[in-house]
Amino acid sequence: MHRLRTIFAVLTLLVMTVLCGLSVFVLAFFDRKARLWWPISRAWSWALLHACGLQRFEVRGAERLGSGDGAILMSNHESYMDPPALMLLSPVPIRFLTKHTLFLFPVFGWAMWAMGMVPINRGRQDKAFASIDRAARDIRAGKVVLVFPEGTRVALDQPEMLPFKKGAFVMAARAHVPIIPVGIAGSRHILPKGWNWVRNHDVAVVLGEPIDTSGFDVASKDELMALVRERIEALRAEAQTVLDRS
Repeated sequence: MHRLRTIFAVLTLLVMTVLCGLSVFVLAFFDRKARLWWPISRAWSWALLHACGLQRFEVRGAERLGSGDGAILMSNHESYMDPPALMLLSPVPIRFLTKHTLFLFPVFGWAMWAMGMVPINRGRQDKAFASIDRAARDIRAGKVVLVFPEGTRVALDQPEMLPFKKGAFVMAARAHVPIIPVGIAGSRHILPKGWNWVRNHDVAVVLGEPIDTSGFDVASKDELMALVRERIEALRAEAQTVLDRS
C-alpha cells in the first residue's frame, strides 16, 4: 500500500510541478502582488500533501501572517512536507532560504527563481552570507522569509531538535524584523528522513507570538537563538498535543 501511495505521490508531484511551475514562472513576471501565482503555489502544496498521505491538517495562529509586514518564519524541520505545509496555510507569499541545487531542476527551479526564493550554498561561506544579506533586504521590504534553523530534517527516531545554525540569527539581527516561531508535528511520519515510501498521517502547525528582535544585534545572536529555540520547542510540543487530542 505504501508503494502504491508513493507512486501516486510521485506522479502527482510531476504533473502538478509542470502545470503549476510553468504557470507560476510566467505569471510572476507581471503579477507583482501575487494575486494569481501564490494561490497556484498553494494548490500545488495541497495536491502534493494529500497525494503523500495527509489526513487531517490542524493549524493554529495562521492569522499572524496576514499583517503585510516583513517577518522571518523559523520552524523545526521534520520532513520534506514542511515547506508545502507552511505554504498551504499562509495567505501571503513565503520565500525560502533553500539549497542552491534545487534551482537546477527544470520547471521547479524556474518557478522557485520567479517566486523570489533565495538559494544558499552552505559549502561557500561568502555565497552563504550574500544569500543571508539578500534575504534580510527582502524582509525589510515587507516579505516573509522561511528558515529552518536546524539546517536539515531530523530522523524519525530523533526526539530532540538538531543544533541551530547561526546564519539565520545573523540575518534576523541585521534586519531587525519580527521572528514568528513555528512548531510542526506529524509531518515526519508522512515521509521520514531516509525513507522511500510515504505514509498516511495527520499534521499540526502552531504559529507563536512574534519575537521582537530590535533589542538584538549580531553580537547577541546566541541569546536570540536560545530564545527562539525555547519558543519553537514549546510550539512543537503544543502541535503534538493538538494531534493527540484530535
